Amino acid sequence: MAASPGTSRHTLLLHSTRQRGEIALAAWIRAAVDRGEKVLVKHAASTKVLHRILPASWLDADAQGSRRVELADAEAMGSRCGGHHERLYELHVELAERAQQEGYAGLATTADGPALRALTKDNTELVEHERDIERLVARRQVRALCRYHPDTDARLLPDALQIHHHDVDDDIWTARIVDGQLRISGELDASNADRLAQVLRASVTDGVTVVNLSELEFCAVAGVRAFLEAADALYPGRELVLTGASRFLTKTFTITGCDNHPALRLVPRERA
Repeated sequence: MAASPGTSRHTLLLHSTRQRGEIALAAWIRAAVDRGEKVLVKHAASTKVLHRILPASWLDADAQGSRRVELADAEAMGSRCGGHHERLYELHVELAERAQQEGYAGLATTADGPALRALTKDNTELVEHERDIERLVARRQVRALCRYHPDTDARLLPDALQIHHHDVDDDIWTARIVDGQLRISGELDASNADRLAQVLRASVTDGVTVVNLSELEFCAVAGVRAFLEAADALYPGRELVLTGASRFLTKTFTITGCDNHPALRLVPRERA
């Protein structure tokens, strides 16, 4: 059984293949249903998407028939609200209240890049809609999974990563703020280091100065450079503390000169 992406109420999923994205979405839907939440899948494509996803969620078609899981026409929702983020916010408040009135524990809503673009009239409204969802999940019993493609949605990613910096599920790495620390797992290389750099910048701006690397398996030079840039943003006065680095990562960071940066402190993993 695949693990459901994300630990927060507003998760960014970056998937480069349809298969990976649908597997992650299926796990997220299943977890939401298990929590007793109403699931709303906003999509710009046909309803066939749920026919593929529901079996992978270990749910049968009755889940859709019973309205526990619904497919929403993103274009129709966008037209109803004129593509304006303020009206979309009001609509989502209504949907959240209706879900609770119907006896659900909350509302779990998800959309991919095409659906988000269908909801809003332009990229500016889309970004503001994302910020509204961030506020909504903090105020209501709402959970949201926003799904983008690293290439086709590339223009939206700087803003999306800034908004979602507390919970990002990339192809081969994740970043989540837990107990005041940014925990990074997986692998960092030249193909994804720029996305990590944006997460680090937003996290540092948010006041996070400790990065836990205990679950990071590999870090290329491009990834190291992202940490150095984050430390640059703190200097002078504060430092970025990297904890739990493996022996291999410690060697990589040392060779690249991280130990000489005045605003970066490396705390290697304790040997068993």
